[in-house]
Amino acid sequence: MANDIIDTLTTILYSDGENINRGNAYVKSRGLDPTRLKFPWLASTSVTTPFEPLKAMDEFPIVFTECLYVPIVDIGSPPEAPVLEGFDVRYIGDAPNRLRWSKRKRAKHSELIYNLHAILKGEPVILTESAMDSESFRLLGYESISTLNAVASPKLCHFLYACGVDVFLAYDNDDTGKNATAKILRIVEAYPKAAKRFRILNYPYKDANLALQKLGPAKFNDKVKYQLPSPS
Repeated sequence: MANDIIDTLTTILYSDGENINRGNAYVKSRGLDPTRLKFPWLASTSVTTPFEPLKAMDEFPIVFTECLYVPIVDIGSPPEAPVLEGFDVRYIGDAPNRLRWSKRKRAKHSELIYNLHAILKGEPVILTESAMDSESFRLLGYESISTLNAVASPKLCHFLYACGVDVFLAYDNDDTGKNATAKILRIVEAYPKAAKRFRILNYPYKDANLALQKLGPAKFNDKVKYQLPSPS
C-alpha cells in the first residue's frame, strides 16, 4: 500500500476546497500570488479523520495534518501531461515538536525538483532550496527551480550541466546553504565547460522569499537584476 500513498494523498487533498483556500491564504501571506502557480499549494483540512489510514504508513506520527503540500512532477513526464511524483510537505501548525519539512515520494530514491520543466525552455535558471524561494524569483519574471533542500551532489550537478542551461545558485544565506553552494562549485570546477555555467546569485536576507517580503518585488528585483539576464 505504501506505493499508493501519493495517489491517496492526491484524492484527499484535491477533493476538499478548504485545502486549496488555506493553501492560497498561506502563499499570499508569503508575498506570492497563488493564481500564478502552475500547481496549487494545498493545506490539509483541520479534520484529521480522513488522514487516519495514512498515519500507519509513516515512520513519523501524524505528519499529514496541518501541512502545506507542494506537488512535484516526475522528471520524465511531459509538461502538457505532468505525472505526480510526490509532495514536499511543510508543517504550518502550532505544535512545537513537529517536523517542519518532510517529503512524500513514490520511490525513496527519487529526487524531487520543483518546477523542473522550466529547464526545457533552454533559458538560464535560478536554483533555490525551497519552492517558495523559487516562486519568489518567478514573481520577478525569472525562471527558477528548487531542489527542496540544500542538495549538492555530483548527480545533481551532472544533471543540470546536461540540461545545457546556465545555473545561478541562490541557496539560503545560512551555513547550510553556503556550504552546499561551495560544494557545488567544487564539483563543477573540475570540468571547465561546466564551471562556466554555474555562478552565485547574491541577494539580501536569509532566503529569497524573506527578501521578497521585506523589500517588495521592485526593490528585490533591483538587488538581483544586474546579475541576471533580462527575463524573456
